[in-house]
Amino acid sequence: MNPEMTSNAIEKLSVRYGILMALGLAGFFFLMKAFGLEHNLELRALNLLILISFVLMSI
Repeated sequence: MNPEMTSNAIEKLSVRYGILMALGLAGFFFLMKAFGLEHNLELRALNLLILISFVLMSI
């Protein structure tokens, strides 16, 4: 397998999941703000779950 092609595919995949993760977290924070839950610390832990899930999907 061509190493250049492999690194290009990895780069595309990382950019794709990075953008999806950013949109997911932004949507989560906007929903928290819309419902007045931005100070609820328990829901902040959901941020970590979203982050971990996107990292695991990208692997």
